[in-house]
Amino acid sequence: MLATGVRPAPLLSKSGLETDDTGAMLVDAHLCSVSHPNVFGGGDGIQLQDHPIARVGVYAVRQGPILCHNLLATLEKQPLEVFEPQENYLLILNLGDGTGLLSWRGLIVRSSLAFRLKDHIDRKFMRTYQQAAGRETTNGHQ
Repeated sequence: MLATGVRPAPLLSKSGLETDDTGAMLVDAHLCSVSHPNVFGGGDGIQLQDHPIARVGVYAVRQGPILCHNLLATLEKQPLEVFEPQENYLLILNLGDGTGLLSWRGLIVRSSLAFRLKDHIDRKFMRTYQQAAGRETTNGHQ
């Protein structure tokens, strides 16, 4: 059972944007609001209208570059890119005790190795964005 309680902010359902039954903004494949095409969204606050997806970080991470491109493309009147969610993804939850809960294609494992793998993936991800922003120091930490 996954009971993390990830839900969109209540503000979305009160905004006038079209939302699903959980209050997530409904978006098309370009991550544009289906009711207000000049509004873009990503992460836990959205739901794809034609392809519902889970609220997991991997989608938010992969939506980021598409959102950036599409925002700039809209300003420059250029074609938009499509977000295509992957079917399978690795999910690792930090359980706060030095272990992680790993889920991959029906395999569920709780272990310290899962936590170390999550830590490695997360640190590598953060280094990528720190380098892009020119903020990494010589020892790999900020």
